[in-house]
Amino acid sequence: MESKLLFFFSALGVFNSLVLSAYFLFFKKNSSTRDYLTGALLLLFTVRVGVSCFYFFESVPVFLIYAGMAANLLLGPTLYYLCRSFQEKEFRFGRPELFHYLIISSVILITSFLFPFKTWDWTIRFFLHGLLTAYLGYIALKWHKLFTNTLFSGEKADKSQKKITLIYLASVLVCLGFAVSLLISYIAGPLLYSLIFYGTIALYFKIAKSEALNYQHNKIDDKQFNTVNSQLTALMEVERIYKNPDLKLDTLAAQLKINKHLLSQLLNNNLSKSFYQYINEYRVHEACNQLKENSTYSVEAIGYEVGFNSRSAFFSSFKKITGKTPSEYRKHFSTVK
Repeated sequence: MESKLLFFFSALGVFNSLVLSAYFLFFKKNSSTRDYLTGALLLLFTVRVGVSCFYFFESVPVFLIYAGMAANLLLGPTLYYLCRSFQEKEFRFGRPELFHYLIISSVILITSFLFPFKTWDWTIRFFLHGLLTAYLGYIALKWHKLFTNTLFSGEKADKSQKKITLIYLASVLVCLGFAVSLLISYIAGPLLYSLIFYGTIALYFKIAKSEALNYQHNKIDDKQFNTVNSQLTALMEVERIYKNPDLKLDTLAAQLKINKHLLSQLLNNNLSKSFYQYINEYRVHEACNQLKENSTYSVEAIGYEVGFNSRSAFFSSFKKITGKTPSEYRKHFSTVK
């Protein structure tokens, strides 16, 4: 009976994190790079912890243990890119990031062929944990100011800072659980993961709820909104300021002669859009017009013309807003004509 209870509580977190991972990866509407990375991180934790959970209660095939160790190695770069996605508003998962994963995957494959399972199970296991620790340490050094400011500033930190700090700390605790499970018992890791998973979910929703309440209390009044919004619309539709690839929130706020926090509040609270979402919608709309009317320009040239500073950012935003790639969109309208 005790064994069944241990299995139930240790597997409960694994199962629910798998469900949440599937939501972010496949079912969430208008998914962003951050959503996909969140889903990938949850999936890696699910595989890593799930293998330990089943390994404790019964023997599992060798390839599953390899999968668990591979997931352990991929956790580091995935958490790093997730942190970047919170800090860099236009972060896109491109070729350099893919190459990073390919190198790590190659190391895993080569190691599995060159070394027998006994070596993998003991010697290489500690190497993989060491490499994961190196990634966690690098992330802490790179964003230590963000993490410390969030932890000690309390309510003053914005929701993105709170969320990524929470995710990072939860990941560190789970990884410590991996180390503890090596020294004590394999079941310690899965049990700790279940506790941390549900605790993190509860805190995550608490942050989201507090932000929603703040938005309700801080909403700009109608008169001020109408004044600023009309000026903003003129800048977009008449001057087409969105074509500037270096356009930033503070630059636009300066044009409007208002505080950047007021502009951010107007966009997020009154229009329910982030700054980059708002700007990119104008860029994509202009790109759609050019793709329909200008057949001499290449797709990439149009992307740069409307204000995007990279091909990947253009294609990603265009697909997210229209449901088609720029090439598919142009082909569709050329066929209609």
